[in-house]
Amino acid sequence: MRTSIATVSVGGTLAEKLTARAAAGFDGVEIFENDLLASPMPPAEVRARAVDLGLSIDLYQPFRDFEGMPADLLAANLRRADHKFRLMRQLGADLLLVCSNVSPAAIGSDELAAERLRSLASLAAEYGIRIAYEALAWGRHVDDYLHAWRIVHLADHPNLGTCLDSFHILSRGSDLVLNITQVQGIPTQHIALACDDLVATARALPSDLLLEIPANYHDDLDARYDLPFDHRALGIMYDRDDHGEFLHLYTITIGRVFFELVQRVGGYQGYGAVNAPVRLAVQHSSSTSRSWKRRTPKSARSNEPWTWPTWPPPPPSAPSPNSPSTTMTPTASSSNWSPSRTFTEASTSVNPRSSPTSAPRSWTSSPASWKRAASAANSTPRPTPSTST
Repeated sequence: MRTSIATVSVGGTLAEKLTARAAAGFDGVEIFENDLLASPMPPAEVRARAVDLGLSIDLYQPFRDFEGMPADLLAANLRRADHKFRLMRQLGADLLLVCSNVSPAAIGSDELAAERLRSLASLAAEYGIRIAYEALAWGRHVDDYLHAWRIVHLADHPNLGTCLDSFHILSRGSDLVLNITQVQGIPTQHIALACDDLVATARALPSDLLLEIPANYHDDLDARYDLPFDHRALGIMYDRDDHGEFLHLYTITIGRVFFELVQRVGGYQGYGAVNAPVRLAVQHSSSTSRSWKRRTPKSARSNEPWTWPTWPPPPPSAPSPNSPSTTMTPTASSSNWSPSRTFTEASTSVNPRSSPTSAPRSWTSSPASWKRAASAANSTPRPTPSTST
């Protein structure tokens, strides 16, 4: 996992901030505009200093008061944006943070905001730059990241995305994970987090939170590798290549989101793609099981073993005079038993919300011609078959 930090986060000159970030072990920095404006170093020199320190310049921020502005200000704003893009090319940054508008002149129209952001993203694409739209907690019309996402989705441009800033999200009391699961159309469903010791992390997690990987997968893993940890009990999946090893595990799906925890050992260059078919099959099976349980009454999910009914069937109970009955008769008349006979049932619906009767159903059965009648008031959950008359 790469680490990056904004220059606005600590004090000092821009040169001092870059040196401090490199000494702290960060991989990259986000250049705050005020730091650049106050620096005597031109953009090209800032880029060279970052390269010498082993830092990448991951983002330039912020670009303010753009979306939702009246038409007479659009040309001036695009000219301002064009200058920023040329400056970013000198810095070597390819991502611009655009924060939601706070100007009193801004118009509260999502359609207009999407149109303006689409025009900005189109201009950015000419420079090979992407736009990250962020909802400020104090934005005039857009102050929530879900609202920002809806506008980005409406704009529908490949160079435009949404920036999730924990400060602006949490300061408004939003729950990031739970809200993401409720957003229609949001592409995020898989959040991956890196750690240094996956085995210790797995041991600390509640077992019912982890996706249960079948024993067959672990048997195959044991046949191929002699691993020094209990991958079976911890639900850890594993892969290796010529450069290193890859350990990962998955949580169950919460809403529409699941988490993956990963650990890279050495210089492993993949993403554990060889394990994807197993993971997808387990997730599909888990989803199907949960869906079945939601639709099936608890009484129908008994753990008691099911047994075949006895033959010949017992005599029927006397039906109540006022209760409907279910009768099953053969569609073809024959006194001889055949190994496969088709019957049609005109049944009374068991769904109180539906019509009292349902259309006939056909299926195949093997006994000789017979009729079955049962009372709806009978405590037996199924109609009791009877011999034919």
